[in-house]
Amino acid sequence: MCRGELVNINSGGLLFRCDAVLPTGELIEAELAWPSPLEAVGPLRLCIHGLIVRSDAGGTALAIAKYEFRGG
Repeated sequence: MCRGELVNINSGGLLFRCDAVLPTGELIEAELAWPSPLEAVGPLRLCIHGLIVRSDAGGTALAIAKYEFRGG
Protein backbone atom coordinates (compact mmCIF):
# COMPACT_ATOMS: atom_id res chain seq x y z
CA MET A 1 0.00 0.00 0.00
CA CYS A 2 1.20 3.47 -0.87
CA ARG A 3 -0.08 6.91 0.14
CA GLY A 4 0.08 9.65 -2.39
CA GLU A 5 -1.04 13.10 -3.41
CA LEU A 6 -3.50 13.61 -6.25
CA VAL A 7 -2.14 15.92 -8.96
CA ASN A 8 -5.11 15.82 -11.35
CA ILE A 9 -8.05 13.68 -12.38
CA ASN A 10 -10.41 13.49 -15.35
CA SER A 11 -12.91 11.00 -16.76
CA GLY A 12 -10.19 8.80 -18.28
CA GLY A 13 -7.41 8.81 -15.72
CA LEU A 14 -5.60 10.32 -12.81
CA LEU A 15 -2.09 11.44 -11.97
CA PHE A 16 -0.70 11.14 -8.46
CA ARG A 17 2.63 11.38 -6.69
CA CYS A 18 3.92 8.96 -4.08
CA ASP A 19 7.29 7.89 -2.70
CA ALA A 20 7.58 4.88 -5.02
CA VAL A 21 7.93 4.32 -8.75
CA LEU A 22 5.24 1.74 -9.50
CA PRO A 23 5.47 -0.92 -12.23
CA THR A 24 3.84 0.01 -15.54
CA GLY A 25 1.11 -2.40 -16.60
CA GLU A 26 0.02 -3.26 -13.04
CA LEU A 27 -3.64 -3.12 -12.05
CA ILE A 28 -4.20 -1.09 -8.90
CA GLU A 29 -6.98 0.40 -6.81
CA ALA A 30 -6.85 4.02 -5.74
CA GLU A 31 -9.13 5.41 -3.05
CA LEU A 32 -9.88 9.12 -2.68
CA ALA A 33 -11.81 10.97 0.02
CA TRP A 34 -14.73 12.69 -1.71
CA PRO A 35 -16.75 15.59 -0.29
CA SER A 36 -20.42 14.83 0.31
CA PRO A 37 -23.00 17.62 -0.01
CA LEU A 38 -25.39 15.66 2.22
CA GLU A 39 -24.43 15.40 5.88
CA ALA A 40 -26.83 12.47 6.36
CA VAL A 41 -24.93 10.40 3.80
CA GLY A 42 -21.65 10.78 5.66
CA PRO A 43 -18.18 10.68 4.12
CA LEU A 44 -17.77 9.29 0.63
CA ARG A 45 -14.80 7.58 -1.01
CA LEU A 46 -14.17 7.36 -4.73
CA CYS A 47 -12.67 3.93 -5.46
CA ILE A 48 -10.89 3.71 -8.80
CA HIS A 49 -9.58 0.58 -10.47
CA GLY A 50 -7.13 1.04 -13.30
CA LEU A 51 -3.91 0.29 -15.10
CA ILE A 52 -0.63 2.08 -14.48
CA VAL A 53 0.39 3.56 -17.83
CA ARG A 54 3.37 5.61 -16.61
CA SER A 55 5.35 5.95 -13.41
CA ASP A 56 8.47 8.00 -12.83
CA ALA A 57 9.82 10.65 -10.48
CA GLY A 58 7.19 13.09 -11.81
CA GLY A 59 4.25 10.91 -10.79
CA THR A 60 2.18 7.88 -11.65
CA ALA A 61 -0.50 7.97 -14.34
CA LEU A 62 -3.43 5.60 -14.05
CA ALA A 63 -5.92 4.81 -16.85
CA ILE A 64 -9.33 4.35 -15.20
CA ALA A 65 -11.04 1.03 -15.98
CA LYS A 66 -13.93 1.43 -13.51
CA TYR A 67 -14.90 3.45 -10.47
CA GLU A 68 -17.53 3.57 -7.77
CA PHE A 69 -18.52 5.74 -4.84
CA ARG A 70 -18.64 4.07 -1.43
CA GLY A 71 -20.06 5.46 1.76
CA GLY A 72 -18.80 5.15 5.29
